[in-house]
Amino acid sequence: MQCRYEIGAEAAAHVTTQAATVVHDCYGEAADQTIEISVGQNALLALTPDPLVLFPGASFLGRIEARLAERAVLLLGDAFAVHDPAGCARPFDLVRSDVTVTSATGQVLVRDSYSVAGSSLIGPASPIGHWRVVSTYLLLGHPLRLPSREELGAVNDGMAAVVGVSALPNLAGWGVRCLAANAVAARGIADRIFSIFVSAGLGGNPTPRRK
Repeated sequence: MQCRYEIGAEAAAHVTTQAATVVHDCYGEAADQTIEISVGQNALLALTPDPLVLFPGASFLGRIEARLAERAVLLLGDAFAVHDPAGCARPFDLVRSDVTVTSATGQVLVRDSYSVAGSSLIGPASPIGHWRVVSTYLLLGHPLRLPSREELGAVNDGMAAVVGVSALPNLAGWGVRCLAANAVAARGIADRIFSIFVSAGLGGNPTPRRK
């Protein structure tokens, strides 16, 4: 699947999904998604899909290429959860993500990539332990239009989740990694990050909306 989002100068948009996206076993093939993003001068885009739910044997390859104009800001959300409907702890095959963010002049600002084999998350040696939803958020763009590190570090207060915040290279913004105990906690973290991103970027809190 291929998508393209082009946000004009001074505009603002929020793109999400109706619900989580289930990825099934494609029997040797991978579900493939490529997204191209262009955010114009002083514009704002939040791309926050609900988590992928990876069924046994599933493979997913995701690629995002984003270009930011002067004073543009961009929120990219990415999350996955594991589910075996038979309750046998059968793993998915692979999930891979590759994000490249450039300036309006083509300078690479951020490259964020990961690749996780489902077999590595099974059993007592799993690096995520008892956590059920893995999330990544990139908050990119002009620093005066992004929330602070302290605000982001507090989004898990009262939530069944752990959060880590890192400064991105080239003063490009913040990277947030999150492990949540369940879908409710993951959704709460996502909502808080979206809210403070919009507040910093537009100067006001977003109105709560149903899916």
